[in-house]
Amino acid sequence: MYDKLIENYVHRLTESDIKDYIRKEGFPVTDEEVKVIYNFIKKNYKDLLKPNGIDTLKTIKPYLSITLYEEIAKRYLTTKNKSSILK
Repeated sequence: MYDKLIENYVHRLTESDIKDYIRKEGFPVTDEEVKVIYNFIKKNYKDLLKPNGIDTLKTIKPYLSITLYEEIAKRYLTTKNKSSILK
């Protein structure tokens, strides 16, 4: 059930959604970083849901600023841990 909700959300996701969210959270982001994140999510969101999803996330590390990547990884792990508690 959650997988279908995530799939529907990802299909509606835009680059503007990503840019707006990151800036709202107080982090600078370049247009190139937004494109990297957008394309990565569209292509890899199912892999991010798997137990070893952090390994998938690490593939975009070279394309993002250190601060931005670390914040994304931290939030990913926090969310992943919360979701595993709910199962």
